[in-house]
Amino acid sequence: MKLGDLLLSQGKHERSIAYYTRFREENPGSPLAEKAGYHLAYSLLKLGKLEDSLSTASELLDLFPQGNQRRQLMQLKIKVLSELNRVREARIAAEQCVNLYPEDIQARLDLIKLLFAEKDTKRVIREGTSLSTSFPEHEKEYPSLFLRGQFLLGLSSLIEGSNELALSALAAITPERTEKANLVWLLPYSRYYYGWALFRLKRFADAAKVLGSFILSYPDHPLKGNTLYLAGWCHFNQEEYSKAVSFFSRLSEEEDDLGLK
Repeated sequence: MKLGDLLLSQGKHERSIAYYTRFREENPGSPLAEKAGYHLAYSLLKLGKLEDSLSTASELLDLFPQGNQRRQLMQLKIKVLSELNRVREARIAAEQCVNLYPEDIQARLDLIKLLFAEKDTKRVIREGTSLSTSFPEHEKEYPSLFLRGQFLLGLSSLIEGSNELALSALAAITPERTEKANLVWLLPYSRYYYGWALFRLKRFADAAKVLGSFILSYPDHPLKGNTLYLAGWCHFNQEEYSKAVSFFSRLSEEEDDLGLK
């Protein structure tokens, strides 16, 4: 068992699998059998053997219904099912994990992501709002999870037409927070949708400012064309026609799909 753990810590998953498999076969009644099984399932996951990992995790959850590794096994099962794109099963597994461990922030975010993948945006809003209300400190303890959750809450709110809620959620995604959480790539997307929420609220001047800043900060971003288009309409709605024409012209020059329509 110890040698398997050493190999696992060194990233030698192929070899660790052999040791954990042998340990389980030779010591089925050992107090360490569940832990060895979890490490086996984890090693299989790291090697991309997803079906084997899932089978092992499911077997262990049945064998040890009150086991010490149950939470980790449930988290692993969610991850494997997600990677297999078995979204509905992954969502059910996430719901089960949240019901058993309501304080598990990772499981709650997994559930939110899976609900979003199923386009159940109403539940995303409920779960995202509940997460923020129930665990106000999770922003400090889990900055990356907090920002990802706020982004999905913002998008879902936009889809459902809850523009004020979208604005509030997306406003939480700041340059300082994304840098600290190593999620700098998320910032431009959040700024674009923040501008979109302002546009929907008919706050055209504020939206134009946000979108104009986006264009200056991210000149090569995939959303640049969409941003030029939306910024143009912001100025048009303020009767700033020359500025609107300028943005629409730049859009045409970019030969973006929106500009060609």
